Amino acid sequence: MKALIFPLFCSVALLSLAGCKFDEIPSEIPPVTFETTIPSSNAALNFFSGYPRMCLQKDGDIRIVANEAEYDTTGGFTIPNGQSYPIVIKVGANGNFIWKRGFGNAAPTFGDILPKETGGYYISYAEADRDTTNGIIISGYRFGLLETEEDASGTNLYLTRIFPLFFSVGNVPATQLFKSGPVDVLISGNPEGNDSLQLSLFSREFISPFKFAKTESIADFYYSYVEQTNDDAFIVSGSTKGGTSLLLAKVSMRNGLSWLKSDYNIGGAEIYNSCVLQAPDGGYLVGSNSNGKIFLLKTDANGNKQWSVFPPIAGQGQSCIGITPTHDGNYLLCGAKDSQAYAAKFKVEANGVTILWEKTYPKAYSFNQVIRMDDNGFLMLGAGKEGIYLTKTDLNGTVY
Repeated sequence: MKALIFPLFCSVALLSLAGCKFDEIPSEIPPVTFETTIPSSNAALNFFSGYPRMCLQKDGDIRIVANEAEYDTTGGFTIPNGQSYPIVIKVGANGNFIWKRGFGNAAPTFGDILPKETGGYYISYAEADRDTTNGIIISGYRFGLLETEEDASGTNLYLTRIFPLFFSVGNVPATQLFKSGPVDVLISGNPEGNDSLQLSLFSREFISPFKFAKTESIADFYYSYVEQTNDDAFIVSGSTKGGTSLLLAKVSMRNGLSWLKSDYNIGGAEIYNSCVLQAPDGGYLVGSNSNGKIFLLKTDANGNKQWSVFPPIAGQGQSCIGITPTHDGNYLLCGAKDSQAYAAKFKVEANGVTILWEKTYPKAYSFNQVIRMDDNGFLMLGAGKEGIYLTKTDLNGTVY
């Protein structure tokens, strides 16, 4: 019996190896890529440009907050009684749309979303009392934080707590949320109007009542972007009112304002939509636009200018909304040009940058957030031409 089995086994083994070359390496499994458009709730609604924000959950799924508004197809937004329609969207790790939850036109405007360590997430919001006949704000904006949970199936969203935080007489700002310690959250924005930045650190330890642990303000600062530094402080980019000068500030929630710089002499005007991150040498890399052209600025650790450059990027209406490091020590910027979403990988040289590749994504007007993923690809979110646009690319910005 053994004599019969052994030759049969050998024959099967030899057949299975026939034609194989032992020096061949199996091809690498391509990364997951996708393009997903989440359409508006109905044909009469469209998404506010530039407002969607996203975060990743522990299970790899994606949560997005955004605000819908009635869209006038002749060229402008018409918002009934000045209201918008805030929504939360769940998208799977493979780009599959799972659900969208609306909160009605009486709900506040959503700003940013931050995952909680225990599940669920925080959402920053702004609301205002309005004259119902014309939508005019009566008493300014109130800002706050929503705490949400999902059930075990992930199909139902529950609002568990509402934390009103501060009052403003100014315009509704963009806001960003950051985790700062296990129970602390930082919110940034312009709560007193477009020319005063406020960073506020608050903690769930102060639930009754919910209080700020620390607040820092910078006058005459049109906020654009904030990022956490490697020494537990925050670097903030913005501009003077009117966009005539780029501003950069470092703020510690323990020690207050470390420095504020504005003498960068970029040239041009209309400097808006800047973004900033810390470079490996401890300095800072800033991306922005001036007169419709993207520029990049490098500073030392104290905010002193080392160089600035307008990269050789062709096209009109350029903006740089986000920058993230790539896996090989370079950087990816995202934003817009020629009324399309835009991304470019660049290498920092001694006194400037070299563009390594650039791509446009015609299904969206602009990107406004980018996250580098574990497979070294990029997850980018923006205002699409038929709704919210979300794409996951490989490390070369390609969608398969």
